[in-house]
Amino acid sequence: MMSRIREDGGAVAVLTAVLSVMLFGIAALVVDLGIARDNRRQAQNTADSASLAAANALYATTAPNLNKPGDFQAAVDAAKSYAAKNYGTTDAEWAGCVNNEPLPFQFPGTGSSCISFDSFLYPKQVLVVVPLRKQPSMFGGVFGYTGVSIGALAQARLDPGGKNICTFCVLGSGTQSIQNGNLTVSGGNMWFNGNVNIKNNGYAGSLAGYVTGDDGTQTLDGGNAYVSGTVKGSISSFQGGKGQTGQPKIVDPLASYQLPFATQQTLSPKVNPCADGPGIYAGYKSTSSAPCVMQPGLYVFTGDFELAGNAGQLQANGVTFYFTCGSGTTPAACGPGTVTSPGETGGGIKISGNGGYVITAPSKATVPTQPEELYGWAIVYDRYNNADMRLTGNGTSTVSGTIYGVNATLDLRGNGGSDVPFASLIVVGGLNFDGNNATMNVAFDSSKNVKPGEGARGLVR
Repeated sequence: MMSRIREDGGAVAVLTAVLSVMLFGIAALVVDLGIARDNRRQAQNTADSASLAAANALYATTAPNLNKPGDFQAAVDAAKSYAAKNYGTTDAEWAGCVNNEPLPFQFPGTGSSCISFDSFLYPKQVLVVVPLRKQPSMFGGVFGYTGVSIGALAQARLDPGGKNICTFCVLGSGTQSIQNGNLTVSGGNMWFNGNVNIKNNGYAGSLAGYVTGDDGTQTLDGGNAYVSGTVKGSISSFQGGKGQTGQPKIVDPLASYQLPFATQQTLSPKVNPCADGPGIYAGYKSTSSAPCVMQPGLYVFTGDFELAGNAGQLQANGVTFYFTCGSGTTPAACGPGTVTSPGETGGGIKISGNGGYVITAPSKATVPTQPEELYGWAIVYDRYNNADMRLTGNGTSTVSGTIYGVNATLDLRGNGGSDVPFASLIVVGGLNFDGNNATMNVAFDSSKNVKPGEGARGLVR
C-alpha cells in the first residue's frame, strides 16, 4: 500500500514539473507577444504621424520657396524628425530600410526607399514605412522563440476634393487695401494672411451659404472672416466688427495642382485671341468697341491681355486664361525671385475702361470636349508671376470659375464692379480694392470650380 502511494507521489511530482514548465512557457510567450503588440502599435502611430508631418511640409509658405513644386527635403526631414523623436529611429535604420513597393518617386536625399512620393512634381501623396526593428524575446528564448520583426507603414494624401478652407483667400503677408470697396463672399470663408485696411464707407465680410458636394449633398459653409494680422481703419466695416484677427496663416489650398497645364504642349502660336481661338500669345490689346468673343479652350499669354477704353464686351465661355513668363510665343516658367522681392513679372489680364466681361471656366457640363485638367480654371497665373490681375472695367461683369494667382495682386480699384456674383474660388497674393462704387460679390459654386486639396489632407492607409 505504501509503495503505491510513493509511486503516485512520484508521478504527481513529475506531472507538476511538466505543467509548471508549460505554464511558465505560455506566460513567457504572453508577455513577449504583449510587448511586441505594444511596440507594433507604437510603430504604426509613428508611421501615421510621420506621413502626415511629411505631407504638411511638402509646400512652403514663404518666399522664395512659396508653393515650390514639392519641397521634398523638408518633407523627408519632417518624417525622420518625428520618427526619431517618438520612436527613436536612427539614420542607420533609415539607410537599411527597404520597401519593395514604394510610390513612383524617391527623393535622392531620402537615403532609402521607405519614404516615397507619387510624383516628382507637385506630389499629392507620401508613403512612409517605418524601418523594421527586431523585438527580441525576454523569456520565450528558453523555448526557442527568438522574437519578431516589427514595422509599419502609412500613406498620407493632399488630394483635391476637400472642403474649402476659404473661398476668398489672400495669401500675401502685407496690408491688403479694401478702403471704400464693397466685398461680400457667401458659401465660404474669407481669409487674409496679412493685415486689412478698410474705411468707414467700405465693407468686407462673409455670409454662410449652402455648398453642393460631389455626391449632391448640401452643407452650410462660410460666414467667417479671418485675418492673421490686424484690421486697420474701421473695425466695424470688417465682418460687422466680428472679424477674427490674430489667426494662423494658411497655405495655398491649390498647391498640389500641377502647372503649367499639359494642354499647353498642344498649342501653337497665334495673334488675335478674339478670332484665332486657343493658342499661345505674346499679348493682345484692344480698344475696339466690337465684342471679343473667344472660343472655348486654353489661352496662354506671355504678355498682357488688355481691353481698355471703350472696348466692347468680352465673352469668354469655356475659356481658361493662363498667364506666364517667357518671350513672344515661347512661354517659360516665372522665376521665384528673392525673399524681399518674390516672383517675376509676366503676362497678366488688364481689363479697364467701359468694357465688361463674362468669363466662364470649362466644365464637363458645358464643354466636355475640353481637357479635364482645365475644368474649373478661369484665370490662372504661374505661381511666381507677380503681374497685376486688373479687373476694373465699368461694365457689367462676372467670372464663373477659379481665379488663381498666389503672387499676383487682384486690382479692383475704381468705380467699376457689378452686383452680378462671381461664382468663383479666389486665391491671390494681394488685394487692391478701392472706390465708392467698387463692388464685388462672390457666391461660391463648387460645381464650377476646382476642388482645393487642403480639406482632404489625411491618411489613405
